[in-house]
Amino acid sequence: MSDLALLGGPRTITELPPDFGLWPMAGAEEEAAVLEVLRGGDWSLPQVTFDFEREFAAYVGAPFALAHNNGTSAIHAALFAVGVKPGDEVIAQSYTYWATMMPALCVGAIPIFAEVEERTLGLDPEDVERKITSRTRAIVVVHLHGQPADMDAINALARPRGIAVIEDASHAHGAKLNGRSIGMLGDVGAFSLQSSKLLPSGEGGILVTAEREYYERACLLGHYERIASLENEAYRRYARTCYGYKYRINPLAAAIARVQLRHLDERNAKRNHNIDRFHAGLDGLPGLHLVKGVPDAEAVHYQNAMLFVPGELGGLTRDRFLEACAAEGAGMGGERYDGLHEQQIFLDFDADGISETYVVPRRDDGKLRYGHGTLPRTEDILQRVILTPTFAAAEDALVDLWIAAIRKVIEHHRDLL
Repeated sequence: MSDLALLGGPRTITELPPDFGLWPMAGAEEEAAVLEVLRGGDWSLPQVTFDFEREFAAYVGAPFALAHNNGTSAIHAALFAVGVKPGDEVIAQSYTYWATMMPALCVGAIPIFAEVEERTLGLDPEDVERKITSRTRAIVVVHLHGQPADMDAINALARPRGIAVIEDASHAHGAKLNGRSIGMLGDVGAFSLQSSKLLPSGEGGILVTAEREYYERACLLGHYERIASLENEAYRRYARTCYGYKYRINPLAAAIARVQLRHLDERNAKRNHNIDRFHAGLDGLPGLHLVKGVPDAEAVHYQNAMLFVPGELGGLTRDRFLEACAAEGAGMGGERYDGLHEQQIFLDFDADGISETYVVPRRDDGKLRYGHGTLPRTEDILQRVILTPTFAAAEDALVDLWIAAIRKVIEHHRDLL
């Protein structure tokens, strides 16, 4: 009989603590903050919204911050802020949540997908350079799962060409690169505050930038109540209507986010300690490649990704490996994102770039490069990703048990072939 639990052996992890996987964390502070807003009487744009913006701006080192109703709205506002117009091209990775690129359609831009690199799961600068054309107006850089992308290389491509860089920092609250906060390394940063995020408010988002012009244009898009006080006189003419969107954050979410921000660093530190311990226990094992990132990056862990390498385990499939780990009590899963370049809304574009909802102009070369086979490296990586717990509140002993379970499966992998 094999030692593996899947084949009749003893289980490595027999019990998980009741709070394992609990997120978001909330308590009396959040309750008091929400009650203060409710009792204050202003349920649309109270002082708490401006307080949150000021505190988050100070946290990341931003002169300007603008709270939104979600991260998707913040990315839409960022694209509008940097001047993306119909017919412009926007480059982003396909391995991401849909909100990274779908707002490009809202401004009439042409989505161009690039490959990711294995060390960060972020944009591959070499493939980005291949995808740049005279129509490229913006690059949206995703710091996937909290791992900073190679911003130095992306900025080196974008700056000389006058291409705007937008950071989708929805997974990376508190991460840094070269000592600077993620979100402040491009022209505009956009964060999600959705309930699973490292800084959760239920629903919400926030845009940050060092440029007043970008801040004021973001206000112009969806924050009509602020337009009359903008410095740009031409923008103030739109105070009665804005540009047709209403993107302000719910003040109850802003109140929750303020409290969560006070605990962000300590909670990130707990996850980082546990993931560092987890990585140290698995480093060098065959079959698993750890995502370690670029030099001088201080990652956070919205998710923790590993890359499965079946050729190092005799051809063992990822699904069989995950099944064996789950039997040991160490449940993990594959990537929950699908490649955007294979999604129906892009496949529906015909030769003129017309879908049911969006009109996308034809590229200069007449080709829209979507569909299976157009991003082979991304497609391969998506089939090999394993997402582990981030151990948000776990003690060392549980992390060690998880390590032991995975090591056991790898050491006995031949029994699974």
